[in-house]
Amino acid sequence: VGENGAVVSTAEELRDAVNSGKETICVYGKIDLGDISTSGGLSLQENQKLVGVEYFGNFKDGEGFSGISATANITRKNLIYIQKDGCLISDLDLNYENMMEIGNAFTIYAEGSNASVTLQNLNISSKFNDNNTAAKASIALQAGATADIRKNIKINSSGHGAIGLYIYNYSNVSISSASNVN
Repeated sequence: VGENGAVVSTAEELRDAVNSGKETICVYGKIDLGDISTSGGLSLQENQKLVGVEYFGNFKDGEGFSGISATANITRKNLIYIQKDGCLISDLDLNYENMMEIGNAFTIYAEGSNASVTLQNLNISSKFNDNNTAAKASIALQAGATADIRKNIKINSSGHGAIGLYIYNYSNVSISSASNVN
């Protein structure tokens, strides 16, 4: 992963690598962030790459994706939040459960004119509170954000009014050979 990279296998290592601005962060195994309503989600910085082991070519058949999971019970708490340019999220299982009763919640949320993200080879499972009628989505791209959504994006989003892919300004988004995006 290079001098400015990190291989992480615990929640603490993952948070430290993201917060310290490591450029390439390789997730090895299954990381549970626990309840992010108190500890915070992951806010990617400029040109940060959050990737699983397949990205480096040593993925073995049958082992499953490396993954990041979390639960939350607070409004506007996102698993991954992007306001910066040049971010990549690749080759990961993302499992997010937000049980708050009101307000927005997103698994991957990009917003603002400086937010750009490439998404590829993701398996996303999002569960939202059945009583929550506000906007909530597995992937949300707000006005100004740019995204390149590449192959093998699989989304299972459940809960009242849950959305798999929510695009507020679709002119800045390209989708190439995505599958099972609902």
